[in-house]
Amino acid sequence: MFLLNPDPTRITAADLQALIDNEVIESRDIEYKRIVGIGPKTDEKKKIKFLAGVSSFANTDGGDFIIGLRAENGIP
Repeated sequence: MFLLNPDPTRITAADLQALIDNEVIESRDIEYKRIVGIGPKTDEKKKIKFLAGVSSFANTDGGDFIIGLRAENGIP
């Protein structure tokens, strides 16, 4: 189940606000990341953790990986 419009170019601020307002919790279908914290100086363990999260979506039914929304206890 995809929570957002399947065409990422059509996602609106209202779509993202609805996730916040409805407190849509992270699950196997959706994950929130405030920032993509990987770069040339990033610790190897942090890189692996981030890439494992991204690849888990690719290896299942897919989902929404939303960068720019902070989550506390899985709630945006």
